[in-house]
Amino acid sequence: MKGLKLKETRYADYVAARAFGNKSRKLEGTPAILHSLSVAKMLMALDEWEFVNLPINQKKFHLSFKDYHQLLSYCKQSEKQTRYLKAYWEMLRQSQELPKKSFKRASVNDFIMLLRYLKQVTVCAASLHDTLEDTDLGQKKIMDEFGQTVWAMVMSCTEISKKKSWQERKEAAINALKTAERPVKLIKATDKLDNLLSIEEQLEIKSAEEVWKKFARDLIEMADIQQVIDRQRWYYEESVKALFYNETHPPMIFSSLLRATVRVFGSKYDIELETPSI
Repeated sequence: MKGLKLKETRYADYVAARAFGNKSRKLEGTPAILHSLSVAKMLMALDEWEFVNLPINQKKFHLSFKDYHQLLSYCKQSEKQTRYLKAYWEMLRQSQELPKKSFKRASVNDFIMLLRYLKQVTVCAASLHDTLEDTDLGQKKIMDEFGQTVWAMVMSCTEISKKKSWQERKEAAINALKTAERPVKLIKATDKLDNLLSIEEQLEIKSAEEVWKKFARDLIEMADIQQVIDRQRWYYEESVKALFYNETHPPMIFSSLLRATVRVFGSKYDIELETPSI
């Protein structure tokens, strides 16, 4: 990725400028860009180690050099848990000036660089996660500006054809989320969390019908607003389950989404998760 800066204060606008060129001035400040900026900022606030499913004490926010050494040793020994991390190592070797050595020969500094690279491409993909659904921006533009890795992540965050029904699209998205890599899960989790926080804020100043009716556009007939709320509750609860699925060490942002789902929909904390208790 040419010249991307992880600490860019207006990251979504920055990525939009790279992606859309002169059109980005018209997009600046729109709800879509503000949402992308919010999602990107949430991800930038996370530590690098949260971008991988590794055995780390979730209450420990910053790792020492010794901790990173232990994690690297674990990764080298655990093929099942870290196979996608090794794939990103190959991508990093191709996009950065790194010694041509295998993951088995990586040093702690190499490992830290790998996690930072993984965070960087994830934040970039998060800034573009809605572009394929909401704009005419295509594969060539994203790949030319940001590379194959970002393109693959954006594709993983994109729903199937709009020709399918709402239910079919959401079921496909939930099933895909179960087996998605941690970076993609983080994008989807922050995306949903930002949406729920926005809904929660609107519910404080608007009526429930006014807030939820915009989610009923595809319904030919709507008996009452509760039908829409129940449908959204199902979607968010199933998404939470999918995020926790097969996660041995889920990041805290998954729990933040769970709590937001409880607050907005009145869901119970005993949502049946296919994961160790949180």
